[in-house]
Amino acid sequence: MSSNQEEELLKSAALQNAHSIQLARQRTEVELVAAKDSLERKARELDRSVAMLRATLESTTDAILVTDGEGDVTDFNSHFVEMWGLEPVDKDNVRQANFVDASCKLVRDPRTFQNEVKRIFQESPPQSYDVLDLVDGRIVERFSRPQIIDGKAVGRVWSFRDISANARFQLALQESERQLQATFDQASVGIAMTDLSGRFLQANVKFCAILGYSMDELLRLTFLDITHPDSKVATRLNTDRLLKGEVLDFSYEKQYVCKDGRAIWSLTNIALQRNAEGIPIRYIGVIEDISLRKTEESERLRLLESERNARMDAENLSRLKDEFLATLSHELRTPLSAIMGWAYIIKSSAYDSEKVREGVEIIERNARLQSQLVEDLLDMSRIISGKMRLNMQPVELPELIEAAIQSIRPTAEAKGVRIESIVDPISHAIHGDPARLLQIFWNLLSNAVKFTPRDGSVQAMLRSADSHVEVIVADTGRGIKPEFLPYIFERFRQEDATTTRLHGGLGIGLALVKQLTDLHGGSLRAESLGEGQGTTVWVTLPAAATRLVSSEETPQPIGQ
Repeated sequence: MSSNQEEELLKSAALQNAHSIQLARQRTEVELVAAKDSLERKARELDRSVAMLRATLESTTDAILVTDGEGDVTDFNSHFVEMWGLEPVDKDNVRQANFVDASCKLVRDPRTFQNEVKRIFQESPPQSYDVLDLVDGRIVERFSRPQIIDGKAVGRVWSFRDISANARFQLALQESERQLQATFDQASVGIAMTDLSGRFLQANVKFCAILGYSMDELLRLTFLDITHPDSKVATRLNTDRLLKGEVLDFSYEKQYVCKDGRAIWSLTNIALQRNAEGIPIRYIGVIEDISLRKTEESERLRLLESERNARMDAENLSRLKDEFLATLSHELRTPLSAIMGWAYIIKSSAYDSEKVREGVEIIERNARLQSQLVEDLLDMSRIISGKMRLNMQPVELPELIEAAIQSIRPTAEAKGVRIESIVDPISHAIHGDPARLLQIFWNLLSNAVKFTPRDGSVQAMLRSADSHVEVIVADTGRGIKPEFLPYIFERFRQEDATTTRLHGGLGIGLALVKQLTDLHGGSLRAESLGEGQGTTVWVTLPAAATRLVSSEETPQPIGQ
């Protein structure tokens, strides 16, 4: 082979090698790009897994810490930083810290904490639990497990949970139970618990003291064993009702028999204690010794009987007083009759002296006033003694109302008080005593005029309803104080003695109105908005004869 051929072969081989190298380089570049893409994809997946792990770590409510086998911090969540008060501190410094050294200053007992954590690192138990008291007063629940990677323990995972609220609740519950027990033991009333058969389970000091039994003795008894025979039936009935759910509890007075045989009275309250399912499990009883009170009640009853007898004596004395007033009224009426008779004779004589006539008129007017007072006293005495007689007959009220108005009009005009009337002409007829009804209306109108100032007005109204008629007397006078309004129809009650003396009267006019209205089967009421607001009085009388008293009948005394 010539040198030229050899050279050509070498060049051809070189070209082939170069081509092969180029192809190999291209394949390598493709493989590198694919490897790079795979690596980046795995890196992204790793980052996503780490992010998810971090999110999971942060989402837990527990404080999480990860350490290596020597106790150096490798990871933690934000709750750990918050719980242990490590903010604001650089997280790199936290990671560089040793868990034991950094945490000892936070616990109340650092020596015990340090020894326990070192033991955990040395022994690496599958799990470890403890409760830590922090120096700031918090109580933390601590739990740890080994961190396993590829089947090998490379560190520990610690979780911490603040249980301060629950711990304080438990402490408060324990304290409440202690206080409840102390209250039970020191209560001023007897308290006991029994099972549903009545056998004693527990009793406080006061219960034992009341009945004289010791606790050991009560444990061998039931509540029926210490119940007095007279109270056993009531006790069985009440407990049966309690078990049947008819009552939630019951309270009654019962008798017990003490250890020394004495019978005592007790105010006893029994209730059922139920479990969470509402099933009765025991009785709870509270007793209070009321023996002294029962003795005092007996004495009080004796005193009440004595007082009742004394009151009857006082009522007899009051009756004698009323009889005396009646006698006095009769004695006063005799000279008054003479005064009125002679005044009439003088007035009608031929002697025409203007001064004498004026004096006689004054005598006559005052004598009539005194006569009216005497008649009022006599009427009140008749009513109280049950001797008032009514001459019942059909009565047309419009005529009586008009007669009462005409009778009082001169007095009203002299005082400057207007009297108006609104009378229903077709009002129902009633049964009554015309004279006594006229007395009722005259008294109301007279009273209204008496307490109405000049330029005031008095209005009398008569109206009918379905089954009754109403006579209404309203004035624009001085009115009545609210606190006195309930008493205006009582005998001898006067709102203001000074005012009453200014206007005259004995304070029995409205009382007579009330009594006479009652005798006619009617009712009476008054209203006033207060002083200076006037007064309105309603007399309601039955349209039908609901209570007829003939001239031959004697009504019962008022109040009997």
